[in-house]
Amino acid sequence: MGDFFMQIRILVLLILSSFLVNGCLPTRNMNDPLPLSKMRTVITNKEILANNSYRHLNERKISSKTLELDSARWKAEVEPLIGQTNIFIFPFGSSVLPGDEKFSTLQDYRFTIFCSVGPDAYIPTAKRYALMDRVHIDGIALQQQKDITDRFFNSEEVIDEARYR
Repeated sequence: MGDFFMQIRILVLLILSSFLVNGCLPTRNMNDPLPLSKMRTVITNKEILANNSYRHLNERKISSKTLELDSARWKAEVEPLIGQTNIFIFPFGSSVLPGDEKFSTLQDYRFTIFCSVGPDAYIPTAKRYALMDRVHIDGIALQQQKDITDRFFNSEEVIDEARYR
């Protein structure tokens, strides 16, 4: 059990430097191979990798069958490239909770650390899993949720106004 909680601590400390891995990127031609040279660099550098689902679907809104298919595809196509991870980061900050069939499906794929989005630290743990909220730092947060981002830096100093013209 010590290793499990050590992984949680590492995740908390390194969440900003971790990569969220999807199998399908909308900007990538799906007939082209994944950029393996870049993947190898990440793996060689021993980055902590997390699953962000294969097709970046909202787990709360999709069917259990769709989640099963998405998870199977990630395991078959992405996991062989990066290795196994026990960290699942819900796309869109969504989540499914313990007791939900979808949560059990994700556990069946050996995920034990589940991350959503929230404004504050939230890390409840149980024997077989840990739930964690992470602060999203994106354009919406920088412009509309400064009370959250200002704990870390002054949003006015980092936002690129040219992007919003």
